[in-house]
Amino acid sequence: MAASVCSEDARRAFDQRVDQAADVRDQEIDRLKQEHNRAKEAAKNVSDTNARKAMRRAADQAFNDGRKSARDQYKQEYSAAKTAYSAQKNSCRTAEKQRTRTTGSGTGANCQPYICSDARRYPTCSREGYPINYFVDPCRTF
Repeated sequence: MAASVCSEDARRAFDQRVDQAADVRDQEIDRLKQEHNRAKEAAKNVSDTNARKAMRRAADQAFNDGRKSARDQYKQEYSAAKTAYSAQKNSCRTAEKQRTRTTGSGTGANCQPYICSDARRYPTCSREGYPINYFVDPCRTF
């Protein structure tokens, strides 16, 4: 079964959102690396060995914390994108099923129900959209 245009659009939107979140994450990590390198360079200019080590540890800790935060934000965005994609895909499937029911699965069948004079209704197509062939008029009473 070929994917519907709606599903393809949903997938493209998901891919675009995930790519955008990855770009934001990568830019943030690059910024953190630059800050980390600047802090390490500044630590080199400190004459006190203990102070220099403390500055480097602080720079390393800030970098690791920032990187973890950037990754966590990416995971949250990915999860939100996946949830939105699933919802949109389900919406597409529902719309496709509804369209199939009313158009007869592309067979050209008329899926409008039989409506009897006493207001009873009988389907003309299955849930999958295939025509139901009644051998006897369903409105006829015996």
